[in-house]
Amino acid sequence: VEDALQQMYRLTGSIGQGVGEHSAKVKEFSEAILDAANGDAQSFEASLIHAVAQMTEANETLQAELRQAEVKMAEQAAALESQMAMARTDALTGMLNRRAFDDELERRVAEYQRYRQPVSLLLFDIDHFKIFNDTYGHQTGDDVLCHVACTLSMVMRDVDLVCRYGGEEFAVILPATDLAGAALAAERARASIERMVAESNGQLLQVTVS
Repeated sequence: VEDALQQMYRLTGSIGQGVGEHSAKVKEFSEAILDAANGDAQSFEASLIHAVAQMTEANETLQAELRQAEVKMAEQAAALESQMAMARTDALTGMLNRRAFDDELERRVAEYQRYRQPVSLLLFDIDHFKIFNDTYGHQTGDDVLCHVACTLSMVMRDVDLVCRYGGEEFAVILPATDLAGAALAAERARASIERMVAESNGQLLQVTVS
């Protein structure tokens, strides 16, 4: 992210330099025209034609540079957005990570304090996951984590924020949800994961969560 920002700063600086050089050229052309105005009409006409041609060329050059800079800025903005998204995403499950969770929870708590808009938090822990990993191996354990994350995403609302909290723990932030609504959502998710069948290395496996 820092590299992308530095490139954007450098690009912005080069744009400013290009505009500054163009302004200097326009000033130079203007002065040349004023000087020619003191001479005879034929010399003035020739100087004016020459200055207009130079100014047209300078404008076209600046426009081309600005178009090129616009494309580069768009590329850098896309790269920065992608890198920021990666910084908030869990690499294994594709869910939001602990950093994204902390940011969203802080925002929702502040929203509650200001507007009294309710927010609920669910924390899920896969039962006996260490024993599961020791029995089936960490690769299979990773596959199961991905299945649990996918199941949570499917049973939760679009507005809910599903995160991998850490290890075998998942967190869900439920905006505009009171305790009763959170209890229903928690039981729906728990039951869905209990019914879930994860396929890994030819094995059909099930887990439960608390």
